[in-house]
Amino acid sequence: MYGATKAALIGATRTWALELAQYNIHVNAIGPGPIATELFTAVNPMDSPRTKAIINGIPLKRMGQPEDVANLILFLASDESSFITGQVIFICGGLTVGWHTIKLRNSSSPIPLPPRGKRGRERRGNFRHSRHFS
Repeated sequence: MYGATKAALIGATRTWALELAQYNIHVNAIGPGPIATELFTAVNPMDSPRTKAIINGIPLKRMGQPEDVANLILFLASDESSFITGQVIFICGGLTVGWHTIKLRNSSSPIPLPPRGKRGRERRGNFRHSRHFS
């Protein structure tokens, strides 16, 4: 259900962007990755093995901050983004560039990430990701 809902929101973003462009209305979606919100840090303290594993799997090697998302929203609401519409903008420290496998110590199961496709490749949109990190 999560995947279907996510696909529906992406489809709605693109459809609305096309339909509302004639009124100079821009429609974009934001795809946040791991963001250190109050709820996240309450469940995952910054010094916990799980949080350290998540950070280690992020190419930029840090958690996103709520201010990072707020700055993106401010940019998209500004005149500087006047030629951007119909896009899903991922603010994830590079996680969506390629899937990472994050395993916790003393745990046989990795942190849930999308399943691997045939021959270890991911199929996402029009891109085929073949790099996997451990």
